[in-house]
Amino acid sequence: MKQNKDAKITNQRSKSESNQNGLKKLKQPNYDFHKTRKDGVKKDILYHIEKWNQYQENSKEIKNFYKDLEQDHSFIQWIFPNFFNSMFNSDSYRLTIEERNQMIEDNDIMRFYISNYKMFLRFLGIKWNNEKLELENKNQFNICLQINTHNQLRLRRVLASLSVLGQRKLAIQLLDFIYKECNKLYGTQYYLYDLVQEEQQKYQIDFQSQQDYQDLQQIKQQEKIEKINIDQSAMKSKMIQDPPIKQQDNKQGIGGHSIKEIQQKQGFNKVEKEQQKGLEEIKLEDKTKSNFKNQNSLANKQFLIQKKPNYLHGKYDRAQLLFNFDEVKNNYVQGDLLDKTWVTINLLSNKKVDIQQQ
Repeated sequence: MKQNKDAKITNQRSKSESNQNGLKKLKQPNYDFHKTRKDGVKKDILYHIEKWNQYQENSKEIKNFYKDLEQDHSFIQWIFPNFFNSMFNSDSYRLTIEERNQMIEDNDIMRFYISNYKMFLRFLGIKWNNEKLELENKNQFNICLQINTHNQLRLRRVLASLSVLGQRKLAIQLLDFIYKECNKLYGTQYYLYDLVQEEQQKYQIDFQSQQDYQDLQQIKQQEKIEKINIDQSAMKSKMIQDPPIKQQDNKQGIGGHSIKEIQQKQGFNKVEKEQQKGLEEIKLEDKTKSNFKNQNSLANKQFLIQKKPNYLHGKYDRAQLLFNFDEVKNNYVQGDLLDKTWVTINLLSNKKVDIQQQ
C-alpha cells in the first residue's frame, strides 16, 4: 500500500513538473516555433515549408500545396505572428514585445520567417524574382483574393506581421503590388497599412511631405472650381450668341417673354443652382478636414473611415502619408495594447523597441 501511495505521489510530482515546464515553454511560443521549426503547425504544412520552392507549375505537388494551405486555418498565425489574438485558432499565441525584439535580432529566425513569406506569396500566385514581385499564376491570385475571400484577412495579418517584425519594406513592396494588380482591394482593404507621415524621410515616395499631399488636394479642388466656372461661362456665352426667337403669338409667353426665353432662363438657373451646390460641397469638405486636424483621431473613428484615398477614373490613389501612426496603430496592435508606451512609430522599424514599465 505504501509503495502504491509513493508511486502515486511521484506521478503527481512528475505531472506537476511537466505542466510547469509546459507553462515555461509557452512564455515565448512564437519565438520557440521559429527557432525549433516544429510544433504549432501540422505535418503536411511543415512538409510544404521545406519543399515549396521545389514544386513545378501544374504539377501534382503544387496542386496539393494550394489545397493544403487553402484548407488549413491553423498555420498562418504561427508563421506570421503579430500583436493580435486569433479569432480562428485558439491554439496560437499573440506576439509579445519581448519576442518581437528577440526575433528581429536573430538572423536564423528571420531567414526562416522570410522563407515562409515567400512560400505564402507563391500560394497567392505571386513569384519572388530577385527581390521583385511578379504575378506568376493569375488564376490562383484571383481564386485566393476574389473567391476565397478569407485570404483577404490572412493578408491583413501578413502585412501587420511584416511591419512589426522588422520587414516594413517587404510590407510596402507587397502593398505596391496589390495596388497595381488589384487596385480595388488596396483602396478598400489595405490602404491603412501604407506609409505613414513619420516614414516620409525614410522611404523614397511620391509625396515628400504631408504638405505636398495637402497641396495636391487643393489643386484638385481648384480644378473642380475652375471646371464649374468654365461651364457657367459657357452657358452665358451660349445665351448671348444664340438669342431666343420671339414668338409671334405673345399669348404663348408671360410678361412679354416667349416660352423659349422662359425655358432657357429656367434651364440656366437650374445649372447655376447645381454649380453653387458643388461649390458648397467643396467648402464643407475643406471645413470637415480642418476640424479633423484639431480632434483626436482615435476618438473620431467615424471620420477616420471617411478619410480615404481619392477615387478617380475608376482607380484609387495611393494613401501614402495620408495618416500619422497614431491614427492607424490599431491595425498593428490589438485594442488593449494601444496605450502601451512601446506602441510608437519605432514599432515599424527593424530595431529593438525600448520596453518601459507601465
